[in-house]
Amino acid sequence: MSITDNKIISLNSASATLNNGTMKSNVYFNFTGLLTDEKVVRQSYVSIVNAQIPVSYYVINATNNLLNFTYNSVPYNYVIPEGNYNATTLISTITALITSTPIAITINKLTGVLTFSSVGNFIFIYVVNSIMPVLGFTKANTPSILNTTYNLTAPYPLNLLGIKLIEIKSSSLNVSSFDSVGLNSSNTLVSIPSDTAPFNMISYVSNNSLDNHILKQKVLNGIDIVLTDENNNYIDFHNIDWTITLCLSVIKDEENAISNDLKQVLANNELDDKIDEIKKEKSIDEAELDILES
Repeated sequence: MSITDNKIISLNSASATLNNGTMKSNVYFNFTGLLTDEKVVRQSYVSIVNAQIPVSYYVINATNNLLNFTYNSVPYNYVIPEGNYNATTLISTITALITSTPIAITINKLTGVLTFSSVGNFIFIYVVNSIMPVLGFTKANTPSILNTTYNLTAPYPLNLLGIKLIEIKSSSLNVSSFDSVGLNSSNTLVSIPSDTAPFNMISYVSNNSLDNHILKQKVLNGIDIVLTDENNNYIDFHNIDWTITLCLSVIKDEENAISNDLKQVLANNELDDKIDEIKKEKSIDEAELDILES
């Protein structure tokens, strides 16, 4: 027979140690004694009960805001300001930035595909944190050189979906999961769809047993929490706090657990008896001292 001891652990990023500053997507909670190595413990599990995550991250962010190209063999590098864009605002923002290179950008309203037109020859350059995937290009077809008519149409539609998935991870909890990014094991506790409008809140509540993970370690003190997008990039919450509720379930051997509890009770009773004896002896000594003094 066994018994289950469930411990609710409430986490608030406002009270965490921040490992990546105001991004608040890599944090540590310095608990002590959450899980100790006891002989009566058969197995431990951890699950996410619920999470409240602000949609304070942007469609264009530090992971996809670099625009690099050459124009008539001259290199140009631009940083697109972070924010939430639609097609019109993104095109106008890029156009305002690249005024020294006369490149016109239009969008096909039926297909969502961008076309770039210019009086000169230019080549897009794919770099780390490039905006090329947003503009409809892949690494395989970038750089792309304009033809003699100086018109270039992207092979794919403009992609302003932004972050589609939030993965909650923890290396200290050491769970077993897998991720197609890198095709290897992961420490993801749960994946939450990002399907809420900007500046609102994602409210996640677990409704199945798939979030229940076996803990490999026998001792647990602090807990680290990392929140990434579907490409394993840290999410920037811009100093807006999130909350997560965990449940730590510890399966204990009932007979041994009761036996240990009984031993502890007996030990406490024995200690109480000893204290009472000391008090009685002290009272007798004080009484004898009073007789002698009188």
